[in-house]
Amino acid sequence: MRHISIPPTGEEIEIAIQEAERLPKLDPESLTPEEQATSEGPYKNNFYLLFDAMLRREEGDLAKGSLKRLEIAEAYGDKWRKFLAENQELVNEILAILRDHKIYDELLDLYKRMCRHCSDKELDTYDQNASLDQIRTSIFYRLNPLLQQVLAAMKDLGIEIDPKSHHSQNAL
Repeated sequence: MRHISIPPTGEEIEIAIQEAERLPKLDPESLTPEEQATSEGPYKNNFYLLFDAMLRREEGDLAKGSLKRLEIAEAYGDKWRKFLAENQELVNEILAILRDHKIYDELLDLYKRMCRHCSDKELDTYDQNASLDQIRTSIFYRLNPLLQQVLAAMKDLGIEIDPKSHHSQNAL
């Protein structure tokens, strides 16, 4: 990611649009009000960050805060290992969606740089082609039900956490 003070190049914008075209999209207007409410943001606030930390570890990009989340989960020992073994497919689905989320974050960062350095016309063109709102809606529409399932599976194995407090250093 480049610093916001550096103007994006035409090549960066074109590559970003190509990346955006590969991601699943879902028009928020096509959803029922209930579906819209459940796809507006991440389930239970920052609970997904535990799995984001797993993805970052896999990619060799683990920050200190992310490491703390994993350490807390791994402190459950056999329960945590059993959870991972029994829910490998579910966790893998979450990680796949979080890979899309990572690309979405990069697309959004580019948009922020463009807001600072590009014309309104260029912004509109990028926004129409990248469909950031539709990508974000798709991500959370797919991710949130999986997070609900995984939280229930964790509780079934005695892994009791407060998923809303993942921003805390003392919580998952």
